[in-house]
Amino acid sequence: MRDAEGVQLPLDQCGRLVLLEAKFRTAVNRSAQLDDAVGNVAGNLESHSGQVGERPREASGAVLPKKCRQMVPADVAFAVLINRTSQYFTDHQPQYMTYTERTHVTAPAVGRSQDINRSIAVRVADDFAVMKDLPNGGERTGQAFPIVSSFDAFSGFGFSWFANLKRVDINVKPGPPWYYQLPPDDPSVNAVVAYFSYWAVTYATDSADDALHLTIAPAPGYKYYFYPSDVVEDPQTQLPSHIEMRSNQSDEMMTFDYKVIEGHWVMTHATWSATQHAFIFTSKVIADVTFDNIAFPTAAPDPRLAGTPAPTAQPSSNP
Repeated sequence: MRDAEGVQLPLDQCGRLVLLEAKFRTAVNRSAQLDDAVGNVAGNLESHSGQVGERPREASGAVLPKKCRQMVPADVAFAVLINRTSQYFTDHQPQYMTYTERTHVTAPAVGRSQDINRSIAVRVADDFAVMKDLPNGGERTGQAFPIVSSFDAFSGFGFSWFANLKRVDINVKPGPPWYYQLPPDDPSVNAVVAYFSYWAVTYATDSADDALHLTIAPAPGYKYYFYPSDVVEDPQTQLPSHIEMRSNQSDEMMTFDYKVIEGHWVMTHATWSATQHAFIFTSKVIADVTFDNIAFPTAAPDPRLAGTPAPTAQPSSNP
């Protein structure tokens, strides 16, 4: 049974309960309310999240001890991974990017498909891009299509996405990275048990000490549209290599695959799938996007990108 407030319990350095602690002192104080920020993680389709916690100034990128990471509660490990990822993403944002995106749209039920391929040069701070249809098509400017490779799935973004065999429409509004307040170090407490009341986070069966694999399910009564359902950590970078998000109300699903390239955590592959309804017709549409030839110019790769960009989204504070 989950209490309305989290409780700090005395644990050893591997997360095991120390039931015979002589003195609890602050060990029974309130724990960080991770669930306070969960409602800001996944809203409806147009408003994916709202405010998040203030970015921790210390230990936000902490790595749990490898020898006993999986003895730490899975939701705490998830919060630490989110904070570490957000810190890295914020600290290693490129100014410019160039890459090739290849979007393959299919409707398996009717046996049809369409390809949309473009070269992209983008100013990352405000996602202003110069795009050219491949191999020798037209050129346009605007938001990077269909989504910028520097996109952070652990953020308060807003979006709408529609795809069929005639068109692909996407509108992404970037937002601040997620940060969760974790309790400061306390010499009288070995570790902290915290929880997300809206998510049930567990370790997957193949999760390893050096590569977390977390599965997440919405708790009963979860009212928001999307939730992160699967997260895989890269053992080399200790950052997510795969993030999957599912709808709580339909079969809509998004997946994001990441790599660290030249010190930048960027997306190399993404998918979106959902059943589309139009009049009496119903068909599941799948959009598969691959990003390759990724580079990070130090100067504007196109004169149109050399202007003053809009401010980069910064972590917001609780009111």
